[in-house]
Amino acid sequence: MGGHGAGPYYGLYRLSAPECPGEDGWRPGFLSTPFPFTEAWNRAEHHPTDNEIPDDLYFDQRWITGSLKVAHFGCGAYFRLVVTGPERGRLWFDDRASDGGVSPCGTGFREWYLKWLDGREP
Repeated sequence: MGGHGAGPYYGLYRLSAPECPGEDGWRPGFLSTPFPFTEAWNRAEHHPTDNEIPDDLYFDQRWITGSLKVAHFGCGAYFRLVVTGPERGRLWFDDRASDGGVSPCGTGFREWYLKWLDGREP
């Protein structure tokens, strides 16, 4: 994961790359703040009475603290590796761009990447 390139979907991000091209970067303490979830989350579940929270809150970094973007799936969706908190070492799928929320992939980075190397869809 140390270099950008070969990997599932649109390849892996470099560790030295900014959080996302075009974003302002991380808030102070972003990586040291524990990842907030242990179960899938989406805005409709968070605010069931109005079924929506504003986009500026939905896309806030608070929902992905303690994680690193490791690969771009496409259409604004990313695989994230949790580095802080109870889910540390596990991959999560950030599909907020398509209103899909944030959900666990059920595997760690090693297993996910080995699946891809073996020619199986991760």
